[in-house]
Amino acid sequence: MPSNFRFKKRGALPYVSGDVIVGGDARLDFSQCQVDASNTDGGIIKAGTSSSPVTQDTANFKFVSFYFDDGATSGDSRGIYNRLYITGAGGGGESLRTFTTVSNVAGATAHGAHTSLSFGTSGSLTGLGVAGRNTLHIPNAALGGGTYAAMQAEIYSDGASSNPATATKLSFLRFANDGNATGIAAVEDKAFLFEITGGSSATGNMVYGATVRCDVLGSSKYLILSSAENALTISGIAVTAGAGSFTTMSLSDALTLSDGATIDNTAADTLTITETNIALAGAVSATSLTVGGGYGSTGVTISDAGVIQADGAISSGGAVTGASLTDGTVSIASGSVTGTWADLGTVTTVDIDGGSIDGVTIGANSAGAGTFTNLVASSGGLSVGADGAAGTLTVYPGTSSKGTTTLTMSDNSGNTVTNINVAAQASARTYTVPDAGADAAFLMTDSYKTWWSFAVGLAGEDTDGAGTNGAGLCGGAVDVATNSYNDGGGTVFVKVYDVGDTAWDDLSTSSTLTGWTSNYQLQPDAASEAIGDAFAIGFATKFCEVAFDDLSTGNGAVATYSNDAGKWQYSTGAGTWSDLTVYDGTDSTAQDGLRPLQRSGAISFAPPSDWAAVTLDGQEAYYIQWVFTAAELTQTALIDDTNKDEPFVVVPNADAFDAPFKGTIGKVRVTDMGATVHDQAIKFVVGNFTTGVFTEEFTWAASQYNDTFTPASPLAVAADDRVGILITDDGGSTNNPVIYAEFEATYLN
Repeated sequence: MPSNFRFKKRGALPYVSGDVIVGGDARLDFSQCQVDASNTDGGIIKAGTSSSPVTQDTANFKFVSFYFDDGATSGDSRGIYNRLYITGAGGGGESLRTFTTVSNVAGATAHGAHTSLSFGTSGSLTGLGVAGRNTLHIPNAALGGGTYAAMQAEIYSDGASSNPATATKLSFLRFANDGNATGIAAVEDKAFLFEITGGSSATGNMVYGATVRCDVLGSSKYLILSSAENALTISGIAVTAGAGSFTTMSLSDALTLSDGATIDNTAADTLTITETNIALAGAVSATSLTVGGGYGSTGVTISDAGVIQADGAISSGGAVTGASLTDGTVSIASGSVTGTWADLGTVTTVDIDGGSIDGVTIGANSAGAGTFTNLVASSGGLSVGADGAAGTLTVYPGTSSKGTTTLTMSDNSGNTVTNINVAAQASARTYTVPDAGADAAFLMTDSYKTWWSFAVGLAGEDTDGAGTNGAGLCGGAVDVATNSYNDGGGTVFVKVYDVGDTAWDDLSTSSTLTGWTSNYQLQPDAASEAIGDAFAIGFATKFCEVAFDDLSTGNGAVATYSNDAGKWQYSTGAGTWSDLTVYDGTDSTAQDGLRPLQRSGAISFAPPSDWAAVTLDGQEAYYIQWVFTAAELTQTALIDDTNKDEPFVVVPNADAFDAPFKGTIGKVRVTDMGATVHDQAIKFVVGNFTTGVFTEEFTWAASQYNDTFTPASPLAVAADDRVGILITDDGGSTNNPVIYAEFEATYLN
């Protein structure tokens, strides 16, 4: 190959499939290249493009590699020398642009450019050695407008979604002391964070004394530099704003603090100001201010609580304000003593002609007499007398010489406290103590008993379903116009349920259910029933009886069974039911509700306390249901589809008794006031229809005019709770009792 390997012809080099080797003293010389202006992405040398770079996936690969060795003993050698001349007005650029792109992958480490200076194992320098050097040449002439810097550290956000929130750290400059741990420690002992050389320290210069001028967001700011490590030691500098913390601060001249500035010694040490004369133009806030030797050593001490203690006299030409004055003499030439005082000491004589005295105890150490227009105890209590000395509280009437009322406490052996409490009242009350004609005593108990009595009339369970006995409520009757099945114009809901369809339907459309042939059919066809099939009866308020009076009229029909088939339950929440104890007059077998609707009659029960309203087929009410537990039906029950008014329900109302006050019922006394005494045993319960709580069942023997019964647990009632007697079984008596009932009630406050 010739010593100068040149291609003078304009155009591309011929394709070379192997290496191009230049040997000897030959070189690649592009001095005579005629650059094509269209080749803006590599006018002289080019390898790949931004869309199709030269590709290689081998680890630790170098795309361009130069290694040089210069053994010269003087001068400056350069491995690569770049220089760009910008000769067009308005042009710009870089002599060298290095650009690394982490192309849409999660890389390990990356650098836009990395320049290093190393020394092998024994190299060194006698002059300057830097790993990277940026030099800004200021021409030997006036420099035109623009922003100039020898180095720029720039973070560039590519777009609106640029967000470094998840970066571990982000900084404009990073100073890393890295490598061998022993070497790191040695560098720490020697290195500076940065070095400023050249120039001088003078006012107006970049460096002046202990400050270095910076430009922060277009405004000149100054870094403060300390001349000692781990301390802020500043000489010849004025602090005009901000905060500082000092172990010791010595001033050769003046310390000037602007408005609102403070000197705060947060440690337990004392802040000492050594000066013969101190002038304070504003307020001083301190835990303690000591002047001279302090109190006790020919001086004055002022505490943060406002206590002034002095060994000499304190004189004032005007008002004296504060919290406490103790010891010595207070001399006020004129003015007044004002403020809130925590301790006035012992005052022999004081004349208070106005104002108020707040939060004090008068006579705490030595009691005396006092005369008041009004004595008001806004909280706490009013004490009269003292332990061992009886006190008397005398109350005068509104007119003179008309007597007084005196309250005096006598000793009691138990040394106990007597409390008189007034219960809550709906309105103002006046209680008058009558004239007993002589000395008398009050009779007081912790509670009292009384008998509540009321005539309740004819009583007996409803056996015909006509509502004539009011569900066993003594003297009761059914509102048959309102409390009847809603398909007959009333307000009672009746629903039927097919366990296979898992849906409730109205009784009037029962034929839509599987196994129900007719409408108004309470139960499925005989032999078609399944365990879980049911019918339910509901009303807007809690009730205590369901009555059927015409199952056998029109096209109505009663039910027949081969054995016990189901049970009664009441709703406790959406989809939940609990078993209900009833007296079932429609059950001709045993009246326990296991075979209902065999005849006209009524089902009576005590309304449960946890009975809850639920929604069936879109209608909310308090429901009871009869549900099949066995397939024993031989004939299904129907109501007459002509009248369509049954069943009826009975609600405890005027047939019960409203409790006059809060208490407990401990005994029940009943008397048969009828012309002929009842001829069968009568069973009944006493119930609080407001709370749904009932006593156990009592049995009143046949042919017995009166009797008294005691509940196992007293029945609790509140004022205005509805209380009544519910007949659960009259044994088919032909002579039902006309009851006069009495309840023994114990008052509770």
